[in-house]
Amino acid sequence: MSILWGIVAYLIGAFPSAQLWTKISIGEDITRLGSKNPGALNTLRNAGTIPGILTLISDMLKGFLAVLPPLILGLPYEYLFVFGILAAIGHNWPIFMKFKGGKGFASTVGSLVAISLSALFILLCVIIIFLFLFNKNASKAVAFGVWILPISTTVLFESSSILLVSLVWAMVLFIKYFPDIKKFPG
Repeated sequence: MSILWGIVAYLIGAFPSAQLWTKISIGEDITRLGSKNPGALNTLRNAGTIPGILTLISDMLKGFLAVLPPLILGLPYEYLFVFGILAAIGHNWPIFMKFKGGKGFASTVGSLVAISLSALFILLCVIIIFLFLFNKNASKAVAFGVWILPISTTVLFESSSILLVSLVWAMVLFIKYFPDIKKFPG
């Protein structure tokens, strides 16, 4: 059952929401516009406010829906974290788009809404602090801010296995944001 839901979580994450909303709104392929990233920010910049917001909501819903049924069924939090990671992996490397996806932050936010609002709050506070430290460079703020996730979740859940899975989750996000850090060194 857990392996089957893991596959479902990946496929939920892999749903190309930015592609859908951009096609519907302006008839274009988001992977050919702007930064070519099929995420909410590129959609907002290149397809408009409504498609950008719809993409953000859809991407957050992907993470939320990947963990909600197992949460309702009472599966251990370690499983919920794994399903959240799989949704982010699906978003980042979607089978439906030749494994070229977004960066996974919105799907991570959606998962954390279901798993732990406290962990989400801590993560967002740290990212906001890093936004000011890095002169409003969101990519750097997220890339470095995600490393609070393993610390905060380990403290909140008092579990070493949570530490391991949240380290993997932070790495999944960091890998996608790292190229932006190299592009904008300042």
